[in-house]
Amino acid sequence: MGTINTAFILGNVGATPELNHTKEGHAFCTLSIATHRRPNPDDRSERSTTWHTVKLWRHNAEFAHEYLSKGDPVAIDGRIHHERWINRDGQERAKTVIVGNRITLIGRREAESAEDAA
Repeated sequence: MGTINTAFILGNVGATPELNHTKEGHAFCTLSIATHRRPNPDDRSERSTTWHTVKLWRHNAEFAHEYLSKGDPVAIDGRIHHERWINRDGQERAKTVIVGNRITLIGRREAESAEDAA
């Protein structure tokens, strides 16, 4: 039997992406993506936000750096990856990230779109 490791999120960019490079010269960037849900569909004022860490490599990283800004709505298709490391204090740390395979810019953030229309 085969296995599947896939993740898809549709959310908003938390900060403008910064492009970095490995020692070998491969481009990468890390994004924070916010997704929202309403615990009670009848209460439009209450919403819960979840922050996701997304890692992009090579051309996807370059695309994100060039075209994405804080607040932009994006769709990310990728896989779930668990990272583990030892910090400076010798403590084991871990986090879950989504390694993006495909990124789609859905539009511009609403405030920017409204400014363009004026």
